[in-house]
Amino acid sequence: MEIEEIKQNLQRACKLESDIFIMQNYQRECQKHLLDLEQQGDFLENQRRNFGKNINSKLDYSDTKGNSAITQKRKKEAPAVWLILFFIVEYLGLAYLLMHKGVGSILIYSVPVSLFFSYISYFNSKKASISKFCGLFAYCILKYLIFIPMIDLSIGIKNYPILIPGILSLISCVVLAVLTSIARRMDISEWNSIKCKAGLENVQRDIAQLNSHIESYDSKFEELIKPLENASNELRELYKSGWLHPKYQNIISVHKIYEYFDTKRVTEFEGPYGAYNIFEKEIRLDNIQSSLNKVNENLSNLVQIGTELIKEVGGLQYAVQGLENAIKNQNINVVVNIDGYTYPVGYTRY
Repeated sequence: MEIEEIKQNLQRACKLESDIFIMQNYQRECQKHLLDLEQQGDFLENQRRNFGKNINSKLDYSDTKGNSAITQKRKKEAPAVWLILFFIVEYLGLAYLLMHKGVGSILIYSVPVSLFFSYISYFNSKKASISKFCGLFAYCILKYLIFIPMIDLSIGIKNYPILIPGILSLISCVVLAVLTSIARRMDISEWNSIKCKAGLENVQRDIAQLNSHIESYDSKFEELIKPLENASNELRELYKSGWLHPKYQNIISVHKIYEYFDTKRVTEFEGPYGAYNIFEKEIRLDNIQSSLNKVNENLSNLVQIGTELIKEVGGLQYAVQGLENAIKNQNINVVVNIDGYTYPVGYTRY
């Protein structure tokens, strides 16, 4: 086979190997993305089922706060309306007492009224709840079954026509508690339904986008199947004649061998100066170079360790020298002390 023909075959093989490598990697990336998208799709599908299930489901009202704007508005407006009606009934009872029982009865009546106004101030400062309406209910019982009968007994009246406005107030309080509870439950259900519908719409939109991405990756994956098959068949036919050893029928070897022929470093595949031999030598040289790099790295580590040891030994020698100097100074001190003892006019150096 002529050199030009070899170069053409190698160039063609390089192109086919590169195309196959790129397409296979792209297909692997598509498969990876498809797997991730399928996992996201399973998660979104579970969310969609949960939202659809909770739209019309009954709620546990003990665990639901109802933080929607509708709930907050009803908590502010509904108690005010019903309390105005309650005040009207209370003032009717107060006017009745003033007209039929006299001023003395107003003094006794002021005790539960003061309790009532204190409770109302507490009621308006907190959130509306059933317990507070039960407090109003207890207030009605306290006033209309205990205090007002005491007024009637003190005057000596045997019938109790004054209980009529009291009964109306009691009924209004009970109705207020019941209607507020019903309104709260209806509002929580409405809030949950709105929230679930909004969540369902978001999930359905995300699922639609996800399906669009999946279809896009599927189409890209399918588009590569036929070109990849054609390139593989063409490369197989190219290698079929056996002009290149099977060991070197890969993208790295083909490109390297083509470089040898293109730069005219070789004119044949076999032989001591052939492409195969040079390629194997470069592989071994790369391995040797890698080994040399490891040896150099180890030598560098040894040099660094040795430098640290030298520093440590130098510090130790400096410490020993300091100890020797201290011992010498101690001897001098002794001599001086002895001299100082011998000669009182002398001095002692420490």
